[in-house]
Amino acid sequence: MMPRVPDNETRQRLLDVADELFSRRGFAGVTLRDIAEALDMHHASLYYYAPRGKEQLFIEVMERNFVRHRAGLTAAIAEAGDHIVDQVHAVAQWLASQP
Repeated sequence: MMPRVPDNETRQRLLDVADELFSRRGFAGVTLRDIAEALDMHHASLYYYAPRGKEQLFIEVMERNFVRHRAGLTAAIAEAGDHIVDQVHAVAQWLASQP
């Protein structure tokens, strides 16, 4: 059983920084030390928030992005109306607006 990790402002900031670094450098190009330095945090302190390390952080970042994408796409389709062409355009516009 995995220990419970806090869901607080520091954790959200950790996920934001990890997301930004993974997006720019890819999974292999980022170390936990890189993330810790960007947060001005001790490397060992990251294990309080991510006991399983970098892989856990990457998975959580990706899951968070999938949730955000699903919500964004669902909203874009709903706001576009009932015509499929309008929905496809709305999806394309939403995707193009994402980092």
